[in-house]
Amino acid sequence: MELHNLPKTTRPRKRVARGISAGQGKTAGRGTKGQKSRSGYKFRLGFEGGQSTLFARLPKVKGSKFLKKKPKIALNLSDVERICSDGDVLNAKLLIDKKLIINPATKIKILSGGDLNKKVDLTQCTLSKTTQ
Repeated sequence: MELHNLPKTTRPRKRVARGISAGQGKTAGRGTKGQKSRSGYKFRLGFEGGQSTLFARLPKVKGSKFLKKKPKIALNLSDVERICSDGDVLNAKLLIDKKLIINPATKIKILSGGDLNKKVDLTQCTLSKTTQ
C-alpha cells in the first residue's frame, strides 16, 4: 500500500447547526433554552449557580504533606553489620557514599533484627525500643 492510499485515521470534524439532515441541526446539541444554550455562555470552573462551591465547602488544610514529609530509612542490625566496617560512624554521609540513599537529610533508625559484632558508632541514629 502506498502512503497516499492509506485509509484515513482521523474523522472529519462535526459541522454543527447546518440543517436538520446534518444530524446536529436546530439546537446543535445544546438542548433548548437557558444560559448554556446561548452564545457567549461562560462560567468559571466549579460554579454551582450561586451555591457555595465544593472546594469552598471542604475543610481547609494548612501546608503541604509533601513538604512536611521527611525522608527516613530503617536498618536492621544485620544490615548495619553488612554496610559498615569496624570503627565507622553510621550517618547519612556514609550511606550516601555507599549509594544507599540520596538525600543528606534522611533520618536513620536502627531496628533490632540480626546481630552486630562490629564496633560502629550509632549516636547519629535513632534506635528502636528493642535495640536499646
